[in-house]
Amino acid sequence: MQHIKLFLASSNKLKAERQQFETEISRKNKLWHDQAVVLDLDIWEDLTTRMSLTRSQDEYNKKIAEADVFVLLACNKVGMYTAEEFETAFGHFKDK
Repeated sequence: MQHIKLFLASSNKLKAERQQFETEISRKNKLWHDQAVVLDLDIWEDLTTRMSLTRSQDEYNKKIAEADVFVLLACNKVGMYTAEEFETAFGHFKDK
């Protein structure tokens, strides 16, 4: 079974778009089940940070570093934390 880890970054304002993306990933998982491919999607709402010793963003950045694919949704601006997530992902891309 091949697992592909995805991280979806976006502001809270794009909740509907994140939900649609999550729906599409679910459909792909059903379609690719017979080929033994699984897309594992992480979005910030699903990540618990209650046990974090630092800030929540550090926990998100760890998941970004583990991801095979990073997706950023943006509309008219990119917030401070979303920009940090992009920089984290881009830094790992350059390193690999």
